[in-house]
Amino acid sequence: MAERDFIAQRLAPLATPPAARGLADDAAVWAPPLGRDLVFTHDVLACGVHYLPTDPPS
Repeated sequence: MAERDFIAQRLAPLATPPAARGLADDAAVWAPPLGRDLVFTHDVLACGVHYLPTDPPS
């Protein structure tokens, strides 16, 4: 299954309840005590997909 298909089929439905706050990408919101919201996100860079092994670090 391609990543886009996985997101569309498995993750996108989780973003529809009001508690999801409309997030539909690689992120989540957690509402800790004291009325503060935190946003966590994570993304991957893969060699050969997002950059080439010969690309300089800069």
